[in-house]
Amino acid sequence: MAASPRYKVSEHADLLPLAFPQLKKESQHFLQNLHLPRKQLILLLEPFIQACMHDENLLFFLMQRKQFPEIAELLSHITPLITKGGAKALWKIVKARYAERKFSLCQPFAI
Repeated sequence: MAASPRYKVSEHADLLPLAFPQLKKESQHFLQNLHLPRKQLILLLEPFIQACMHDENLLFFLMQRKQFPEIAELLSHITPLITKGGAKALWKIVKARYAERKFSLCQPFAI
């Protein structure tokens, strides 16, 4: 029998203190609030995403999914921390970081 999505989230949430030892309090808060609706739960991930916000893979993943209101709201919180130029400037940063690693990206989604 396949595990429920909520159970999978709890399994991954158990790893947060190990992956982010500097965010122990935030990890505990997240673990204690797994019962919340998805939108609130995603917003509780903000400190962890901020800790990784210079990772172009994470930014690309989030930008690809910005059609989801929760992700769009999360992006609206972290984009100003990275660049003042909004979504287009963030996309340029992501492309530049991929280019540094000799990857090229086309624009597979609307910015």
